[in-house]
Amino acid sequence: MAMSALVELAAGTMAGVGICLVGHPFDTIKVLLVMQTAENPMYSGMVDAAKKTISSDGVAGLYRGVASPLVGMGLFNAVQFASFTALRKVWTNDGREDTIARIAGAAVCTGAIAALIEGPQDLIKSQMQKQIASAKAAATRGTPAPPAEFASTWDCAKQVVARRGPIGLLQGIVPTIGRNMIGVGSYFVFYEMARRAFTNNYERQPTSLEVLTAGGFGGFMYWMLCYPVDVVKTVMQTEPLDPAKRKFSSSLAAARAVHAAHGWSGFTRGMAPAVARSVPANAVGFVLYEWSKEALSRR
Repeated sequence: MAMSALVELAAGTMAGVGICLVGHPFDTIKVLLVMQTAENPMYSGMVDAAKKTISSDGVAGLYRGVASPLVGMGLFNAVQFASFTALRKVWTNDGREDTIARIAGAAVCTGAIAALIEGPQDLIKSQMQKQIASAKAAATRGTPAPPAEFASTWDCAKQVVARRGPIGLLQGIVPTIGRNMIGVGSYFVFYEMARRAFTNNYERQPTSLEVLTAGGFGGFMYWMLCYPVDVVKTVMQTEPLDPAKRKFSSSLAAARAVHAAHGWSGFTRGMAPAVARSVPANAVGFVLYEWSKEALSRR
């Protein structure tokens, strides 16, 4: 049992690293699009945001703030895959059928657990990307850039804890949990449904191409179903670290502000890069997970 858990943790870590390296540039663009104002938008869309970022900062600009999610995504996916596998076994260890409904239950619970790791990681990443976006906005207006609040990703994490204590890392945790319960639930359910469809309910093992396709489908459905909640999460996690300086006291207040400023379309701003990121990133992630799990299980 212990060895099985270690295999899941190691395979999940490999998946997380792959997902992060493929997906981070898209995530940077998503944050830039979500943060721009309706009155003075800097970018006309995903491609424009990518072009301007590369023009001003090079390709490295798309990977700003990657250190935190690179570590965090490895840890997050290790916990996510191990938790999901363990919960799935618990709910079927008495001989009950491994139904899609039970998979959904295990996946939703997994999302809530994993949010406790992903929330702090997302907070630090969002704060770093907000700092970059503020500097870009000032340059566009021709005004002096505001002084940088954080020298690095690690400095950001230290300042959060120094100012607010460990509880400060949970800024925006409520919408993060909500997003993950919807998203992770969809992620594993649609991945499993695709695998079963490809293999006629596991009459054979899926090919790598089928795993790649099923993983991309799971990633696509993750964002299609939970994205509005992610917008609220991003708004709350890009608020100042000092509670006295924040505009919103709750997720509901943040959601109302998004609607007031942008209408219902505000809840889909930045959705294109999120979906564009999720399909290839999770396709690669699931393949790495399955390959790593198979290789480690043979040892």
